Amino acid sequence: MATTTLTGVNTPPAQTWNYLHINSIDLEVPAPSGPGCPVPDDLASIEMGAGGAATAWVDKSVATRGSYDVPASSESRVNVSLTATEPIRATDVRVGADACAHIVVSAAADAGALAHNLRVLADAGAQVLIDLVVAVGADVTLVDNVGVSLGANASCEIRHFVLGAGTSALGTCVALDGAGSSSTLATRYLVDTGCTLDMNYLMRQRGQNTTSDIDVEGVLREGATKNLCDTIDLIHGCKGAQGNENETVLLAGERVHNMSLPTILCDEDDVAGNHGATIGSVSPEQLAYMAHRGLSEEDVTELFCASVAEGCVRAMDGDARDVALAGARAILGEARTAELEEEL
Repeated sequence: MATTTLTGVNTPPAQTWNYLHINSIDLEVPAPSGPGCPVPDDLASIEMGAGGAATAWVDKSVATRGSYDVPASSESRVNVSLTATEPIRATDVRVGADACAHIVVSAAADAGALAHNLRVLADAGAQVLIDLVVAVGADVTLVDNVGVSLGANASCEIRHFVLGAGTSALGTCVALDGAGSSSTLATRYLVDTGCTLDMNYLMRQRGQNTTSDIDVEGVLREGATKNLCDTIDLIHGCKGAQGNENETVLLAGERVHNMSLPTILCDEDDVAGNHGATIGSVSPEQLAYMAHRGLSEEDVTELFCASVAEGCVRAMDGDARDVALAGARAILGEARTAELEEEL
């Protein structure tokens, strides 16, 4: 199978020194086999989180697009599965005024390349919930590429759960174009030995009195690699806007590669932007406390890993829960996963 190399995937709007190797990631993927399927005109201007090269590759690699329209004041659910039999997909979702849309994306495979372009256009007052569950093998390359445009008073909640990363590039861009719109993005991950998780999260706040929150938590095991670029862009005209970034990383090994690039861009007054990060290992005081209760350092680390897996399983339903359970088995073991499944 012919391959091509995607360069500049997950490039943040404000970059840092190139020698840090956090400005982008390069991925080797299958070459497109046809002309692809063109993007509808009303969605073509939506900015995508993974960047132009990855976006164009996915659009050229699909023969058809999944297109969903959620009428005003209605509710609908969209399920998208990335598997070895259907590895590359493009999905377009239009959400009418005051409508509610729940979009669930699951990715599960042992090898190969998986990719998805998701474009969401939300009208005034719409509510959008996007869930992503990733449980892939170490030999998988994944591109999850999302672009969302929010109208006045629309809201978007995004939840990412990564239980098996392979080499994953997660890129999300939310444009808060309408006044009073809001967006939250929460990621929980576990990156295992030899795996790489690269994230580029971008909130473009154009509307007045908009709010955005990015919260990322995870565990890096020995030999894991994680890059996070999270950007809040307070654009001229967005008076009253507020944005927050927060990251918590547990380093469960001495040889891990952890890079973080939190950024707040500001071209307006009367706005607020905050970011913070907590990165480190379990403290000696915590280990001593746990040791008195019969837990070793390895046991403590596994408790953190288990919390990621259990949180994912409890948050999902339907086919997405099956994917979460499959990912949890490698973390929790068969017995605990069976107990969790029975509890649910």
